[in-house]
Amino acid sequence: MNFYAQLLTILTTPPGNLVYHLVIAFSVAWAFQGALIAWRTQPSPQERRLLTGLGVLLGLRLLLFAGAIVNAQGWIASPVLLPALDRMVTIVGIIAIVWMWAYPEPARQVDAATVLVGMFAGVVFLLNLTWGASSQTTAYNQTGFDMGWEIFALGLLITGAFSLIVRRPNQWDIGLGMLALSMAGHVAHLLVPIPQSDLPGAVRLAQIAAYPLLLTLPQRFVSQRPRMLTRQWQEESRAHMTATIEDWFALQHDLPAEKQYRLLSRFLARLLEASVVSILLPTAEETWSIACTYNAEEDAFHQGGNLSRQEIPILHNALKRKRPLRLPASSTSVDLQTLGRTLRQPTGHLLAVPVTDTGHNLQWGVVLLSKEHSWSQEAQTLLVQIAQTLGILQHTRAQAAQSETLQARLQEAENQSTRLKIELQRLKDALEETQKARPQDSTPQADLEPLLEAQEAAQTLIAQLQDENRQLQAQLATLKGAPPSGNGQISQVEKELRAALSEVARLQQLLSESDRRALLAQKSEPVADEQRAALTNIAQELRQPMSSILGYTDLLLGESVGILGALQRKFLERIKASIERMGALIEDLIEVVTVGKPPESIANQRVALSKVVDKALATTSNLMREKNVALRLDLPQELPIVAANQDSLQQALIHLLQNATSATPAEGEVTFRIRLEQETPDDPGFVLLQISDQGGGIAPDDMPRVFSRLYRTENAPIPGLGDTGVGLAVAKSLVESIGGRIWVDSEENVGSTFSILLPLKETPQRAS
Repeated sequence: MNFYAQLLTILTTPPGNLVYHLVIAFSVAWAFQGALIAWRTQPSPQERRLLTGLGVLLGLRLLLFAGAIVNAQGWIASPVLLPALDRMVTIVGIIAIVWMWAYPEPARQVDAATVLVGMFAGVVFLLNLTWGASSQTTAYNQTGFDMGWEIFALGLLITGAFSLIVRRPNQWDIGLGMLALSMAGHVAHLLVPIPQSDLPGAVRLAQIAAYPLLLTLPQRFVSQRPRMLTRQWQEESRAHMTATIEDWFALQHDLPAEKQYRLLSRFLARLLEASVVSILLPTAEETWSIACTYNAEEDAFHQGGNLSRQEIPILHNALKRKRPLRLPASSTSVDLQTLGRTLRQPTGHLLAVPVTDTGHNLQWGVVLLSKEHSWSQEAQTLLVQIAQTLGILQHTRAQAAQSETLQARLQEAENQSTRLKIELQRLKDALEETQKARPQDSTPQADLEPLLEAQEAAQTLIAQLQDENRQLQAQLATLKGAPPSGNGQISQVEKELRAALSEVARLQQLLSESDRRALLAQKSEPVADEQRAALTNIAQELRQPMSSILGYTDLLLGESVGILGALQRKFLERIKASIERMGALIEDLIEVVTVGKPPESIANQRVALSKVVDKALATTSNLMREKNVALRLDLPQELPIVAANQDSLQQALIHLLQNATSATPAEGEVTFRIRLEQETPDDPGFVLLQISDQGGGIAPDDMPRVFSRLYRTENAPIPGLGDTGVGLAVAKSLVESIGGRIWVDSEENVGSTFSILLPLKETPQRAS
């Protein structure tokens, strides 16, 4: 056996094959470490691809080493496991090496083809394990699968060498030498294989010579040393860079956009010593418009041109992802070729950063090219800081323009509010004159017409003002992300919007007063059925706009159309509370008209008292929660089924609970108790419902007026009573219409207790 055969035998049998594994593994590991250091120092797409390829190589070598251990220990009884695994690792390694050397920049088609070829190698490996194990009786070398693997490897090596020669990336000659060494090993194995052996010794010898060349990969793009910033530039410019940019833009804010782009490009070229500076604007068609290009050597500006996504794929992806990008002049990417052709300038080292606003929305891209020096991490960091400052300044100017527009609209709304107040005052005066001039024998229809007209006009005016305020509030929400420089303007806007909402509340109070005056006119004489129907229809028509306002308010509070600030939420909650109050007044108007019918017109039915109580408590829970009033329930274990009208009884309880909550001070308590009174087992008995408050009680002189309809303009409020309108009067009418009794007991300086007594006609059922 000659020396060549002995050397190949040592590399394929223990313990000599350990040297092979260590040399290959350490070569890949050291190259991976160098690439990792280069990535941390100057991150770029090339270094990221290099890390990926070397990581795949290192994983393959560890897999082959583990397979050798498994084969030596005899844990898997397969004669083709290690030979097939060795060939598969070699093939995938060649694919990774060609991918790293010939295609250092991202290329989708090449990347997809690389993955497919690697998967094909895996499929051949599985077929080799399945079919080769049953037919393998001799050594693996010179078998059909061995010949197929070698031809596959030679095809890949020839294709990779051709790609290197055509593309000529940086240090392509070193990559070509590595592929040539590997090719020589595979040719030698085909021509002079080791007989009676399963492993290709010539291929392993060639890999030991070729794999150390991977150590040059991390240094292939460090062609020129980045120019360091001068001491004077570091001392005078870095500390004042942000302030300089802000002052400069403050002086140029009235200039057209084209002029600003020119000044910016020339400013950056002089500051960072760039040869060419371009401003790219994104468009909706996945293209980029060149807004301005400044050539420092010619001191001239160039305009025009468009760049598609396919022409600058790396630059497009980096800017769209809001990430900076650096490409060396030796890059083979189509990006530099396209920029050189479009700008009609020789390309150089590229540095690009996106400019975003405070909402991280892309505004434009800044691209710098340098023929004399590569870009350092320090220069990239500085350009990113400048881009952030530019984005904030652009956003600030936009917010200032929006704020001025909003101020004008708020002024218009204020003027409209003043006109509405004058109009409402005129309507109010006309209403009072109508009441004073009404003759004693006038009909109710003649009295109600001016009142209803005034009510309709007030409702229309209030709806217009609420629409205007909703629009202003939606525009104000867009200013919530403004930078600190605009907070003073936004605060003033919020104060004016708060004043506008207060005006809405006052107008709603005027509408309530109009409703009460209509009820007073209705009380003066019996209302005919036709007049009652007209009032009911008007009240029903008022429900629709109120429901729309309440629905949109709930939609905004649910934050389904945008995140609300604390002040915005507070305003919307006030609007919702006012709308709910107006809705309650409309319900009172309907009930006052309805209860004016003869009692027998309201039909009673079997009603579960537990459901009525639950709905009444649910309706008033928000009011109690807002005042932080506690509710104490004292209910029997079983509640009866009563013969009553469910809506009437439920609405009566709601009025009593609202009155108790309004009368009780904050942090107080409202008590709701139910008692069943039954004298004999055969007697159906009665149910007593009592609601007690802590409002301080009602004076004896005011007791006769508790269940009367109260109007602020004609009657002073009753101390100790929460209801200031027609709520208790409506409750009394509703209870009496279903055959019950209602009264009030009061203890001065303590509180009042309202009681409802209903006859029982059914046996009690267990409460829900």
